[in-house]
Amino acid sequence: MVASVRRGAACAAAVAVVAGLATPVAATAAPGGSDAADDRPGEERATGTGTPARGERDCGQGSWVAGTVDICGGELVYRDYVYDDHGASAAGLPDDRLEGLYAAVRPTHDGWGNTSPAGAADYLGQPPDSRDNTADLVSLRAQVTDTTLTVTAELNTMFEPHRAKVVVGIDTDGDPATRRGAQWPGLVANPFTGETLDNSGLDTFIVLDQGDPDSNLLTTTVQRPPGSTWRLQAVTARPVDGVADPALMNVAFRGVDERGGWWENAQAAALAEGDISDFAHTVSVTDLERGVTRRDEVPPGKLRQRVYISEHNPGSGEGIDHDGVAGPGSWLPEEDRSILSQGFTHVGKYQPYGFYRPADPAPHELQLLLHGAGENHSAQMWDPGGGANPPPIAEAFGESNRVFASPLGRGPRGWYSSYSERDVLDVLADVKANYPVEGDRVTLSGTSMGGYGATRIAALHPDEFAAAMQWVGYTGDLLNGTTAEGNGSQAAAVGNAVELLGNLRHVPLASWYAGADELVHVNQALAVRERLEELDLPSVWWLHPTANHSSPATLNDWAKEVEWSADRIRVSEPAHVSFRTDRRFFAPEAGVVPDGAYWVSDVRPAGPGHADVDAVSYGCGRGEPVTELTRPSGMRPVPWVGQRIDVVDTREHERRQHLELTVANVAALAIETGDPAGKPDAGQACLGREAFSFEITTDRPLTVHFSGGRTLTLDSRGTHTGTVAAG
Repeated sequence: MVASVRRGAACAAAVAVVAGLATPVAATAAPGGSDAADDRPGEERATGTGTPARGERDCGQGSWVAGTVDICGGELVYRDYVYDDHGASAAGLPDDRLEGLYAAVRPTHDGWGNTSPAGAADYLGQPPDSRDNTADLVSLRAQVTDTTLTVTAELNTMFEPHRAKVVVGIDTDGDPATRRGAQWPGLVANPFTGETLDNSGLDTFIVLDQGDPDSNLLTTTVQRPPGSTWRLQAVTARPVDGVADPALMNVAFRGVDERGGWWENAQAAALAEGDISDFAHTVSVTDLERGVTRRDEVPPGKLRQRVYISEHNPGSGEGIDHDGVAGPGSWLPEEDRSILSQGFTHVGKYQPYGFYRPADPAPHELQLLLHGAGENHSAQMWDPGGGANPPPIAEAFGESNRVFASPLGRGPRGWYSSYSERDVLDVLADVKANYPVEGDRVTLSGTSMGGYGATRIAALHPDEFAAAMQWVGYTGDLLNGTTAEGNGSQAAAVGNAVELLGNLRHVPLASWYAGADELVHVNQALAVRERLEELDLPSVWWLHPTANHSSPATLNDWAKEVEWSADRIRVSEPAHVSFRTDRRFFAPEAGVVPDGAYWVSDVRPAGPGHADVDAVSYGCGRGEPVTELTRPSGMRPVPWVGQRIDVVDTREHERRQHLELTVANVAALAIETGDPAGKPDAGQACLGREAFSFEITTDRPLTVHFSGGRTLTLDSRGTHTGTVAAG
């Protein structure tokens, strides 16, 4: 099993060197780090971040754009797509759109949801289990000395040292005719037809077939091949039932333009034909000798896959668990789990997300797209029938100069709490750390299950976002808006989103609902509208009476959303904070504890159920917004009626040293009163270290911690007034 932090050297690999390469020298430990590269702001490069984002810019380290090749202090570093080891397509369709449609209609394992891979080799004669990700190449690294070549491959999943092998082919002279009799050793490219792999001029092969399950590394050092320029190819393979030789599952050096629901359409088609000659990388051996650092350039304007490294991983911490590691929303027995019960299927530390960066100059806005149940990180931006790239949604929002990022959410039924919620926050941090996005212009959005996730996460982390949008979003209770709500009808939701809307006081919400929705029935839509009106929250709500659940995806029309979301800016220091949480929302094992927002923090619920804080500071001199409610209607993309609440003015109040708190089911909380010498927009109540008066209403004893080490203890319920001394 792989450890969450891997430090040990890989064990020696059993190495076969074929056709003209001398006897290998003793295997060595995996090569170490590489020289840090200069990373100019605004360039799209395979730069890195961990979790939480550290903004690392070390070449070949941290997060990356899948398919990139860097030279890092003389070390060649190829980093691949993840969860893409599916081998050849059974159909072998040459056109990317046809391959996508084929994948869309194929039956699939639970871990893949409704977004089936194009490759089908991993389905041959074996039931779904947790071990079909064991040929998933993460990275391939190569270094040279005067006499040796060291090759190290990392796999995403490794439970057994001999389960998969990695084969590297080298063309040392650039002549396709000089194969020296060599062939890809003991591999089948297409197990459906028995097709072997064509050799396009490779004259040297290195086979790594023993790995270290503690580090997931296969590594060896061999005598350095001849030549000043090498063309490299590499594949992974593993056994499949009914096939004598190991079947190819994953191909390296595919570039950044791979396509499909799991970014492996081109791979699947090439393996079906037995020809991967298009997937290669040419390197100057002199660059490796001289310790050159050269970062791969990734052109903007297209959908890509990015991969980050998570520090919070469920279950085994690697591979795919098709049953799903149970989350707090798992309510069905294990044998009956479905899409309506939460399960984290993609449990490894390497987590992918869909990513689009516009070609327009920085800085950019950022919009997160959360997928629906049964979908993945490509679903919101990739169309299997049309295959449009740039994605249609990115083009629709083109004038906003907006980056789009779509998290996997730990699989097709993560439901955006616990580890799935952590994934969304990590993707947000990774984009911010690596691209010139404006932190005050981040919109969170999602569809169906993702609509629930967008509303829920925006409510529990409101100080991160400028706005939220959801399409046909599940509300967290099938019976919301009826007299039966709350009677065990929550499915996999952890929290009723309608009951959390009050947290969105400063995060405007757009809601797109369908009157003929067969999954999110109209009672849920009406419950959202009524709650928004009751709370007088800045928002827009659209109901399309003739639309159904799939209409947002099929209509591909975002004109209303483009207009409404333009120029939204995050509020960082509001005078009025409303925050509701619940112990059920805390997942410390995933690094998720939503216990405050803005200048309210460390909210500790006193008991089960909602813990509520309503806090007003008069120290900033800001008043309450004045809103206007209208009920518009329209015809695009189909007829709709709506409700819109806009801020039209502000009711100012005089600045004074005074704080008002109303809390329920809260044992303790903290208030950041502010530091006069602190930087602006730091999330503070503008009361500083000076004395201030208070009025606090609580339903039980309460402890309040203030900046500067000041503590106020209230021993009884009721309304309390007084003064907090300077500190």
